[in-house]
Amino acid sequence: MKERRLSGKAICRPVSFRIVSDGGPSTIHSRYSVGKVEGDVLSLNPFEALYLYQKGKIKPENSGMDSFERICSVLVSDAEELNLFRVYLYFREKGFRISREGSILLLRKKNSSSPPTKVRVWREDDVSSFADISAASDGIIALLDGQGAVTIFRSTVIDPEGKAEFTWPGEIKASRLGESMYIVHDPLPAWFGEEFQGMTIIGRPEIEFLHSIGLIIEDIAPTGNGRIFTDLVHRKFIVKTGFKYGSAFRTYEIDLEHHAECLVSDLTEPEEWYRISRAVRVSHAVRKKMVFSNLSEEKVRYVAVERLDEV
Repeated sequence: MKERRLSGKAICRPVSFRIVSDGGPSTIHSRYSVGKVEGDVLSLNPFEALYLYQKGKIKPENSGMDSFERICSVLVSDAEELNLFRVYLYFREKGFRISREGSILLLRKKNSSSPPTKVRVWREDDVSSFADISAASDGIIALLDGQGAVTIFRSTVIDPEGKAEFTWPGEIKASRLGESMYIVHDPLPAWFGEEFQGMTIIGRPEIEFLHSIGLIIEDIAPTGNGRIFTDLVHRKFIVKTGFKYGSAFRTYEIDLEHHAECLVSDLTEPEEWYRISRAVRVSHAVRKKMVFSNLSEEKVRYVAVERLDEV
């Protein structure tokens, strides 16, 4: 069948395209929300041009521009930009309208007047810090795996507060047991420590908390998990180990009779995204919220990360 030639053309940087489907420049601009029309010319950015080319709406007029690979090599500058385009295409194929602002994509639902959603793009082997993930709380995160599949996450900066009420004794008699301690007959809350043969065995994070409220006097060097545990208990959470879920702690907002709401792990040091994703997926599978903490400042800070099935 003879190719239909339409009036007008599209341009993107040094590449000139002829329009072969869906009308002229104004029709393409209106139907796909792309580019800027000036007379009989549709000016496109690289992502818009590649999108329309792979949909068969435009074809290059330049000599040698006979494949997606060759056009891409001219219009896309590096691997990071190519990753942005892959996510751009993912959302375009789902019917969204997208623009670009540097390394961030701006996502709009069709015919929506709401402000755009910011999309930050990372790969599974990229390293992100607590600050990176916190900054992404004004939008969503699109994560590309090694095969180019996209998974969507949302981060939320939180200031968690529990509702559990505790009564602490005026003093305790704690004895050393290696890195742990044990207590006999002292009235600590029933959830605190582990009961064993009439003793309450308390681990390092619990020792650090008891030190913070003056029940253990000896000098104790702080640890990361100890700071998190202490902060969460001061926020009125019941805090137990999260080891079987691959995290530092699990927290209960009211009491142990209720489902543990959160898993908590430290993210003070930057981490690869595949590890962050794995933690989030485990928490999702056991119906808990995945919370990451940051210890780089005097106050412990928290951000919750969840996986989204749809935007």
